[in-house]
Amino acid sequence: MSDDFNSIPEATPVPPLSKPASWSSPPRSGNTFKGFAAGCLVSCGIVLLVVMLCIGSCAYLGGLALRPANVAGDLMEEKPAMSLLRAGTGKGRIAVIAIHGTIAFTSESPSLLGDNSGAAAQRICRELRAANSDPEVVAVILDMNTPGGEVVASDEIRHEVDLLRKAGKPVVTCMHTLGASGGYYIASGSDWIVANRLTLTGSVGVIMQSVEASELLDKVGLEPVTYRSGNFKDMLSPMRKTTPEEDAYITAMVQADFREFCQVIANGRPRHFATVDDVLNAPFADGRVVSGADAYEMRLIDALGDFDDAVQKARALANAPDAPVYVYSLQRDWLSRLMLMADSRVPVEIKGLDRVLPGAELQPGMRYYLLPQAAR
Repeated sequence: MSDDFNSIPEATPVPPLSKPASWSSPPRSGNTFKGFAAGCLVSCGIVLLVVMLCIGSCAYLGGLALRPANVAGDLMEEKPAMSLLRAGTGKGRIAVIAIHGTIAFTSESPSLLGDNSGAAAQRICRELRAANSDPEVVAVILDMNTPGGEVVASDEIRHEVDLLRKAGKPVVTCMHTLGASGGYYIASGSDWIVANRLTLTGSVGVIMQSVEASELLDKVGLEPVTYRSGNFKDMLSPMRKTTPEEDAYITAMVQADFREFCQVIANGRPRHFATVDDVLNAPFADGRVVSGADAYEMRLIDALGDFDDAVQKARALANAPDAPVYVYSLQRDWLSRLMLMADSRVPVEIKGLDRVLPGAELQPGMRYYLLPQAAR
C-alpha cells in the first residue's frame, strides 16, 4: 500500500442512538373534574329547560282546548304590572295609563318581547277596566301623547273613562307634545286636563279620505268592471269619481260624527260649554290646532303644567294627598306571546294604523279624529 492510503484518518465511530423516551400523559388535576362537572350541569340544565317548555306548552294548549279562542284577546293572560313613579306613604295608589301614538283598535302583530306599545284601544281599555276593578286604585292619570286616531277606537276608550268617573275614581289627563283630535275626544271626559303651554291640542273635527284614480286608469288603458247590488255599494272606490249623491251622503256622515264630537265635549266640560251649540260656535270648532296656552284661554284645558302638576291634582281629587303613583299596565307572559305569534287565527293585518309619528296611514273609507298633519 502507498503512503497516501495509510494517511487516511480513521472514521470517528458514531455513538449508538439512545432509546427514545416514551410520552407520558400529563398529571391529572382537579380542573379536569371541575370542567366535566360543569359540562354535565349545563347539559342537565338545557334538558330540564326543554322538558319544562314541552310541559308548559302542552298545559297551555290544553287550556286553549277547553275554552274558545277565536280572537286574539282570548290568547292573552292579563296580569297587572306596576312600576313606581312617585313614592308615597298614603293609602291607595294613583294609576298612570299611557296613550302614546296613533289611536287604533288594536296594536301591531305582537312580538316575543312585548306588544303593548302604541295607543291600541284594546290594551288601553283593558287597563282602564283593571284600574276600575282594583280597589287600591283611587285615581287614574292618562299620560297622553297622541295626534288622535280612529273614531270608534277613541270612543271606546272614552267610554271606559266615563265608567271610571261614575265609579268615583277621578281621571286626570296630562298632555305632552300632542293631545289632539281623538286624544282630546278622550281627554274631554277627564275631571281635569293639564297641558304644557307648547302642547299641540284641539283639532276638533273628523277626517275621511280616499283616492280617485280614474284619469290614471284612462291613460294606461284600464277599465274596471264592477258588479254591485246597489248604487252606494262601491262608494269611495278609487276606480271612479264619486257621484253627487255619494258626496252628500259622506258629508252628512262626517258632520254627524263632528256633532257627536262636540256633544262629547259639552258633556265632559259642562262648566265651560253648557250645550253642544256652545262648542259648535267656539273658535276651535273649525278644526284648528291650538297650543296649550291658547287651549287654556279657550277653556279646552284646565291648567298649564307638567306631569307633577297632574299628580298633585289627582291626589287632591282622590283625597289621597300622599298616594304613591304607579305605571299601570297589563303584560302578557312570555308563553302567551309566543303562542299568539304562532297562532294562525291572528291575521298579520291587525296592525291598523301606524303608531309611530310622523305619518299615520289613513285607510280609505275610515273615519278619524286625527290631526291632519299626522296623515300621509
